[in-house]
Amino acid sequence: MKQRSIFKITLFFFNFIILTSLNAQAQNPRNTTKTQITYNELLKSASEHSYRLQVLNTDKNIETARKESLTSQYYPSFSLSYNNEYNKDLNEVTRGGESVGAAIISGGTGYKSSLSLNLNYELYHFGVTEKSIQMASSEVKVKDLLWCEEEKRLHQNILETYNKALKMQLQNNKKSEILLLRKELYDIKQRLYKAGQFSKLDLGDDAIKMIDTQREIEYAQMEYEDAVISLNTLSHSSYNSNTITLLPIGYSSIKKVVSEFDETTEAHRYKEQILKKRHEISRLCRR
Repeated sequence: MKQRSIFKITLFFFNFIILTSLNAQAQNPRNTTKTQITYNELLKSASEHSYRLQVLNTDKNIETARKESLTSQYYPSFSLSYNNEYNKDLNEVTRGGESVGAAIISGGTGYKSSLSLNLNYELYHFGVTEKSIQMASSEVKVKDLLWCEEEKRLHQNILETYNKALKMQLQNNKKSEILLLRKELYDIKQRLYKAGQFSKLDLGDDAIKMIDTQREIEYAQMEYEDAVISLNTLSHSSYNSNTITLLPIGYSSIKKVVSEFDETTEAHRYKEQILKKRHEISRLCRR
């Protein structure tokens, strides 16, 4: 009798936990209309709002302006200046100049005007300007490749995080369906137990399986929310994990390309940096 009462209390405890979890799921806004989010939308938002990409793009614009400034050295430079001076004695009396310390006081009246036009053109520069422009061109390409590499890393992080969130979302949905089926099966077995056609041990195992499934759902939900927070950080968005649905990526529509290292942006960046160093050495020798 004592064992039977303990078993009844245990079953009551299991039933209370299961009913509470099912009621919580019923109150979950999962069944409400949700906003559908695609992988490409997150990529676009990340590329537009990434501070790191904006800094690299600014560096590229600076190097481009520097290249244009160096190119202007091929053209002649003009300068125009005009000067007008008027000096008059306070007493309108002509007298010699006097000095007090570093200050010079003029005693006479003087007028002075001047106009000058200067033209400067470097006839021969020994190739120094050309090498400087080539160095600037290589630096512009390096900055552009750095931007491409940073965007590639950003998209890879979003892809990994999106896959994780999508996996947890699917796992949560499937586990919720399994939990409902286990609950229906548990109710049937509970009626069989009351009719004396089912053992206590098997009924307890089914209750434990339902609780394990509920724990798996909670773990998947926590992982999903963490992935959504990471996606918000990477894409500078503010999505709520309870009001969105992540759509499949669609790998069949994505062209998979496996390139050699020499064809990657990193390899091109190294090549441009090496070329820039060669131009710098040549410029120093010509100078």
